[in-house]
Amino acid sequence: MNTTESTDTLETTDTYSKYDDYKDSGVEWVREIPSHWESVKFAYMITNSNAGEVIDKTHWGEGDELLYSCRRTPIQSSFSDFPDDRRATEKDLLVTRNGTPYVHLPEEGDIYTNVVQRLEIAEDLDRRFGWYCLSQAAHTLQGVGDIIESFNLSTWRNLRVPLPPRDEQRAIAAYLDRETERIDALIEKKEQLIELLEEKRSVLISRVVTKGLDEDVEMQDSGLEWLGEIPAEWGTAKLKFLSPEITVGIVVKPTQHYKPNGVPALRSLNVTERGLDSENLVYIGEADNKELQKSRIWKDDLVSVRTGQPGTTAVVDERFDGANCIDLIIIRRSEAFESDYLSYFLNSIPAKGQYGAGSEGAIQQHFNVDTAKNLKTPVPPIEEQRRIARSLNGRTSKLDSLINRVENGIDRLKEYRTALISAGVTGQIDVRKKVSEEAHL
Repeated sequence: MNTTESTDTLETTDTYSKYDDYKDSGVEWVREIPSHWESVKFAYMITNSNAGEVIDKTHWGEGDELLYSCRRTPIQSSFSDFPDDRRATEKDLLVTRNGTPYVHLPEEGDIYTNVVQRLEIAEDLDRRFGWYCLSQAAHTLQGVGDIIESFNLSTWRNLRVPLPPRDEQRAIAAYLDRETERIDALIEKKEQLIELLEEKRSVLISRVVTKGLDEDVEMQDSGLEWLGEIPAEWGTAKLKFLSPEITVGIVVKPTQHYKPNGVPALRSLNVTERGLDSENLVYIGEADNKELQKSRIWKDDLVSVRTGQPGTTAVVDERFDGANCIDLIIIRRSEAFESDYLSYFLNSIPAKGQYGAGSEGAIQQHFNVDTAKNLKTPVPPIEEQRRIARSLNGRTSKLDSLINRVENGIDRLKEYRTALISAGVTGQIDVRKKVSEEAHL
């Protein structure tokens, strides 16, 4: 197996050898394994197990100890008097008892709740190899249609897993530790790059929608502390004086209108600062769409998120002309503003500063109709708005393309990481020589 990753993903080239002989494992997700390996039920690798204690959620997040629940990532809590028989040891793996399967690798003394099962690992199994192997089995089987809808303790125990000799388990785990650490470091760097690009995008938009494109233009005091100076030809106005109507989408039992297909109905997850996302759409019937006129949307209207990422705004494009929306603020198009310009402003730092913080500085979780109506916005002449919109469309599209490229690179790294773990724990690559060479460096 030869794997070559470009400088956009991995910066090294590794050549992997295979084992000499293989046999059928009898396990669908594994297929063939090296001939000297075994495949066993995971139950044979467990010497003891128990579930954690029922814990009041009010304790979550109060201290420094790791509390393992059904989440992928453990959360912080504090239980100094927590019983020892409900604390993990370095011989254990923790698995979720119901629903989506996660496998946790705890440290000595970590706490686990009643939705997590502790599995004490037998001496024949290297714990880190078991963690990689069990995680890969759960990941693979969870993605096979509706065959396994949730994992419970019985499911975990009956999973058949490949079992190399103990020394090979340690070698594979050591190799995967090293390689996944390198991959994770590359992912982290790319995520930091995305943060920088997003920040650059945000600063660019915020400057242009409040100061204009011309640096040497005459300025005036806007009269608004958060806005400062604006070009002399600009004005300011509350949004309710610019749009003929500011209303809200369907809020009363929207699911009663859902149909397998029909008219698209946008939700908050379809609204991003880069535009409308057509994935994960829901649909309503034609008759309901005609009846629900108040929440219908038209090309060049704006829709804003109310909850979660409040104020995030996008312009309705031709794909959704005449469609509907659910629990979104609708700002009707107007000749008083260029829709793209207003969308850029509503997504800008100054706009978010008006509605994004509560009385104690906490981020508000709702952007309601009254807030939208009273939102103050700079108002350049309409031709200037169009110039700004055209300029930002071009400049942000370049940044967005770069961000997309980096995001794609992260996806490829994650896919490579999964494939590498799968190849390691199923014996599709022989890493013993590489680990031995690494140990002697």
